[in-house]
Amino acid sequence: MSPAAVPTTPVSVVMGATGAGAVVRDEPRSFVVEAVRSIAAAGGPYEVEIVVAHDAAMPGEVVSALLELPGLDLVLVPVPHGTSHAAAMNLGALRASGRHLVFADERTEVRGPDSVAHLSAALDLPDVGMAGPKVVAEDGTIRHAGSHLTKGRLEHPWRGLPDDPATSPDLFVDRDVDVLDPACLALDLDTFHAVGGWSEEVPAHLAHVDLALKVRREGLTSRWCHASAVWTFAPPARRPSSWEVDFVRRRWGRILAGRTA
Repeated sequence: MSPAAVPTTPVSVVMGATGAGAVVRDEPRSFVVEAVRSIAAAGGPYEVEIVVAHDAAMPGEVVSALLELPGLDLVLVPVPHGTSHAAAMNLGALRASGRHLVFADERTEVRGPDSVAHLSAALDLPDVGMAGPKVVAEDGTIRHAGSHLTKGRLEHPWRGLPDDPATSPDLFVDRDVDVLDPACLALDLDTFHAVGGWSEEVPAHLAHVDLALKVRREGLTSRWCHASAVWTFAPPARRPSSWEVDFVRRRWGRILAGRTA
């Protein structure tokens, strides 16, 4: 293990969960159980607190399966049914004890033994306010490797590329980006409080864009980390509706209008 991959700051992973499941890789899967299991397996010799902010209506067998996972520093936070994702993330963050917060979707699986540690290490770099991993789709292609805002448009230049250094060398170099994928992203606790956490009034589909712009307003960057990777089993994100885009443009028009690259 690289010394840079060992967290020097306590880390909490905050995950929103509904208890949903599906057949993945020809096997039935409870998304949150396998996501938590993968985080624990990727932890290595350091401890990672896992906070699951779950729908209070989540099936009891899913809760039991989480509690039966061995050797976890696990905190379960039931939230009222119908609570928005942003509100659930904020509630989970309030219960977290770590100084670095990694927000993860239940439909993810950590890929690589030090993925969480690399995100934490990136947050210790000067001027980095947020960090995110390589997000890989079930077919092995890139779902997300950082996005750019160009004249108010969100662009995904690496989406669909093979995760292969021979054909996609840019996917193996860390870089600053404009927006990170909501499937998994990390913030320092001080930054999280400085930006007011996840904005609950913003359309859910663009809450991660709003979060990135709040981080930028603080004079901090968003760092994409090639050595950190997660699988995602969520369906491809839909295109934002016109009213969602208009909402964000009204809220951040001056910054968006001035962004040309």
